[in-house]
Amino acid sequence: MTKSLNWTRKAFNRHIEFKDDNGNIVSTITFKLFERDVEAELNGKKFRFDVYGFINKEVTVTDETNREVAKINLGFRGKAEAQLANGEKYVWKRADFFMSEWQLIHDLPLTDNDPVIINYDRNRNFLNQEGKISIIEQEENAELLTLTGFFIGFYFLRRRGKAAAIGLGVAMS
Repeated sequence: MTKSLNWTRKAFNRHIEFKDDNGNIVSTITFKLFERDVEAELNGKKFRFDVYGFINKEVTVTDETNREVAKINLGFRGKAEAQLANGEKYVWKRADFFMSEWQLIHDLPLTDNDPVIINYDRNRNFLNQEGKISIIEQEENAELLTLTGFFIGFYFLRRRGKAAAIGLGVAMS
C-alpha cells in the first residue's frame, strides 16, 4: 500500500512542511541560514543531517540521542548513496534533468532487481515549490528513509541554484 505526503516550501522560507492526506502537518525540515546542517522531523522522529567535506561531501545522519543512524555519500553529477547503521544500502536517483522527480532505491545484495521504495516529485510555481512523496514500501526506517531521500534531492537542488547564481554573477561582470 502506498502512503503519500504533500510538501510545500514558500518563497524565501528555510522551512519545508510535509502534510498528510488530511492536511495535518506531520513533518518539517529546516535549512540553517549560514550552516550546511539540516534538522528534520517526521512523525515525531527527529534527525540531524551534518554535511562535511570539501570535494567529496559526506553527510552524517544522527537521531535525537546523537546516535549515528546513517551515512550519505554525495557524489558528482547528482549521484548519492546512503548506508544505514544496520548496513542496508540505498541509492538516490534523479528521474529527469530538471530534478522534478527523484527516487530512493533499496540496493539489495546479489540482485539487479532493486525496488524503488520512495518516489518524490516537485512542482515549481513562481517562487514557491511543492510536491508529493509516495512511500511505496513501508520499511522499518520509513521516517529516516523518507527524510534522507528528500534531503539528498534538496541538497542537489540547492547546489544547482548556487552554481547558477555564481554563473549569473560571472556573466554579468
